[in-house]
Amino acid sequence: MTQVTTYDRRSADPLASLFNGILGRTAPWGFEAFGSEGDWMPAADVSSDRDGYRFHFDLPGVAKEDINVSLEDNVLTVTGERKNETEDAEGKSVHRRERFFGSFTRSFKLPNDADADQVDAKYADGVLTLTVGKQEASKPRKISVA
Repeated sequence: MTQVTTYDRRSADPLASLFNGILGRTAPWGFEAFGSEGDWMPAADVSSDRDGYRFHFDLPGVAKEDINVSLEDNVLTVTGERKNETEDAEGKSVHRRERFFGSFTRSFKLPNDADADQVDAKYADGVLTLTVGKQEASKPRKISVA
């Protein structure tokens, strides 16, 4: 009989968990991120330019129908669920399981110049891309000197 050892990185190292929790809550550019209340937390990249903010979420194996995006009180929230593709079946042995399955929640408090009326969402190749525009008054503009 083969013994299988599994490693759960969410709880195996309390110091790493604390460190990751601190880093995951406030990003250096001022976006406040809230952790997952579900079973796993997908990785997210946040960037900005003069026109708006971009969010990229790694969601491999998540069906488009299982993703929900909302924006309320300047908080952008992505929720969803990745279903377990390898359900235990009669006579089948699982020797190692490292991928996370189940529900997830990621929320980001947007800066005050984000425009809730300019939100676009695209999902392709397991990556959800959200674009949130900036309000016109906050966009940089060139002023002519007379």
